[in-house]
Amino acid sequence: MHHFNCIIKVWPNGYISDNDKDEDYYPDDFEDMYSSYGFNKNVKEPTYNSMYKSENLQAENSVTYWQEEECRKEGHSRKSELNDYDWSFDPKDIYQGINWKKE
Repeated sequence: MHHFNCIIKVWPNGYISDNDKDEDYYPDDFEDMYSSYGFNKNVKEPTYNSMYKSENLQAENSVTYWQEEECRKEGHSRKSELNDYDWSFDPKDIYQGINWKKE
């Protein structure tokens, strides 16, 4: 759900093409603000990569890196709201998506 909220954060009033010179659906001022993630207002950003490698998230494209960091921040801020059972935990470690480790 928070991936969707990331897009709302980027375009709270809907897409405005005049604010997106490279037509990558990220506003130029946003790309300047988040250049530490690799955004560049002069380069069309790639799409989100759902098959990213979690152990080296910084090596992914800017869109994936930023969205995953935002979602992780949101998740960690709500960690106390989780039940004892972590629905994303895969004990066979086949699927990426382990948000929390049982302690």
